[in-house]
Amino acid sequence: QAIIGGFLPYLIILFCFFGAFYPSLDLTAGEKERFTLETLLLAPVSRVEIATGKFTVVFVAAIVAAVLATTSMALTFTHGVLPEGAAEAFDLNFEPLALVLTVSLLIPIAALFSALLLGVALCARSFKEAQSYATPLQFVVIVPAIAALLPDLETKLGMAWIPLMNVSLLMKELLKGTMDYTMLVAILTSSTLIAGGLLFFCAKWFNRESVLFRM
Repeated sequence: QAIIGGFLPYLIILFCFFGAFYPSLDLTAGEKERFTLETLLLAPVSRVEIATGKFTVVFVAAIVAAVLATTSMALTFTHGVLPEGAAEAFDLNFEPLALVLTVSLLIPIAALFSALLLGVALCARSFKEAQSYATPLQFVVIVPAIAALLPDLETKLGMAWIPLMNVSLLMKELLKGTMDYTMLVAILTSSTLIAGGLLFFCAKWFNRESVLFRM
């Protein structure tokens, strides 16, 4: 279970990132390319409301993608590709509370990815340019997320402010059943603050004409 508990957070974070990747690009650079952003800006709503609406769509897409992909993978391994009795041999029966808390950690992570990708893609002139800006972020995601695969690395209070690595390690501890609930509060708080800061930055971007109409 320790091996599975280390590998699952890595996959969950990747699923969440890729769930937000294409919707964020399409709702920003894609609209610039289709010349529909100008029409949207003529609507009787504020720029903050437009940014919030786009953020909500990307945020929900990231959560849904992560939950569905993880559920599909879990069902495949427990009722699909593995031989009968293998799930018991690998001890893949995780506590329901641990699974619920793991899903709760997706909320600040999805918010972080959504705000970051929207802000980056909004600076691009076209969808392809946005892809070239956002694709390197995959490596920024992979490096801290892979921390959960390191066997000797444990969750400490000092790591609570390291984005993605903190959640990855906490998910591993949750799924192993060895988590300190003090760390849960600290990491949820730090991740929410970081995601909120990125969302504030993204909303500011939507108020800049030089960014919105960068052609």
